[in-house]
Amino acid sequence: KPVATAGRYTRVPVEELERMQGLVAEVVVGRHRMEGALADYRALWRRLEGMEGRLAGVAEGLTRLSRDPAAAPGVALGAELATLVAALKHNLSDLRGQVTTLARTTHGLQDHVSRARLVEVRGLFQRFHRLVREAGRAHGVGCRLVLAGEETRIDKAVVERLHDPLVHLVRNALAHGIEPEVERRAAGKGGEGQILLGAETQGDAVVIRVADDGRGLDPARLRAAAVAKGLLAAEEAAHLTDDQAVELIFRPGFSIRDQADDLAGRGVGMDAVRNQVMALGGRVSVRWEVGRGTTFFLRVPLSLAITRGVRFTVGSVPLALPLAAVHGVREVVAATLANKSLVVAGETLPYHHLGTCLGGPASHLDVQPVVIACSGNDRIALGVDRLCGQEEMVLRPLSPYLSGYPWAAAASVGPDGDVCLLLDLPALFERLAGARDPHA
Repeated sequence: KPVATAGRYTRVPVEELERMQGLVAEVVVGRHRMEGALADYRALWRRLEGMEGRLAGVAEGLTRLSRDPAAAPGVALGAELATLVAALKHNLSDLRGQVTTLARTTHGLQDHVSRARLVEVRGLFQRFHRLVREAGRAHGVGCRLVLAGEETRIDKAVVERLHDPLVHLVRNALAHGIEPEVERRAAGKGGEGQILLGAETQGDAVVIRVADDGRGLDPARLRAAAVAKGLLAAEEAAHLTDDQAVELIFRPGFSIRDQADDLAGRGVGMDAVRNQVMALGGRVSVRWEVGRGTTFFLRVPLSLAITRGVRFTVGSVPLALPLAAVHGVREVVAATLANKSLVVAGETLPYHHLGTCLGGPASHLDVQPVVIACSGNDRIALGVDRLCGQEEMVLRPLSPYLSGYPWAAAASVGPDGDVCLLLDLPALFERLAGARDPHA
């Protein structure tokens, strides 16, 4: 029997992979420019097709006059033009085929280089066994860690930036979720609690799951804590739905404990967890059942190098938001936005024009393009000057020349060579919250 050979491997420095990714980015930008040029050529092609018909008619007329010596130059010119049009059509067809081949090759190269940057989440997950064991012992709760989907692969840079949010979520589960043994047995549960860390690939994203079988979130307790902390008036808290009450955990400064402790009091709140995940182009959601447990879902992109974004302009500045953060786009009559709000599917959303928010002039359009941006369950309507559609974006770090734009997270070079800024959604939401709060 032939002996199966193991896969062959070689160590490649991360810096080398970064340089390779940069070169792929240059190729992708070049491909985008060629695709833009091809669109212009297609318009020319359609004009040439129209000219062919007219030239055929002219050639037919000139042929009748061909016996007239004075018409000979015109006949020759008509024939030459017809030949030129046919040659141009052939060349454009050939160019279209080459661009299609380049696109296919670029996608393959991009995919392979991106895969070379992927690592299993196993190494990240394994680090939490000790944390759960020691922190649980210190807090007086018995708990075991269960891992799922350890073989799931994700960009190494994403893995590194997921560590801190996961540490906070696991500590939170031990501090607020898992009950002492006596309490668990009284509730009909096993004496030892369980925390699950899981991962699975969904399209071009990975979903990380942090679940515990503890107390679950209690909306009534969260409402009371918000009132006690002065975050909400009692009447305002009473009108919150259970889903809205649970969203309170993501507010800056929110806590259901009066004092910090070694386990949960690390100076990092759930708002920071959400912001850290959003900075990756991801989002956080939560499900809970009182007395049964809580599950947090962190949806993050497979790679940080390339993402899909929704592009638009404010003034002459090209801007974009990650596709994952866009709930929809629409055009509305500007007069309906006079009260700085927009009703979408029965929900009243706060409205801001990005130009004004970012220090630019106000919009004077009769029909206002609007982008609906979302952060968790919070949504906001953002006015822009022109919608440009979806685009594959090759992300670059911001240069020092762009340090004056704290609301920008990254930059991308578009097909026409212009620099498009990807908005930092957490920073933007914080800026807009300050604009709404006169005391901020």
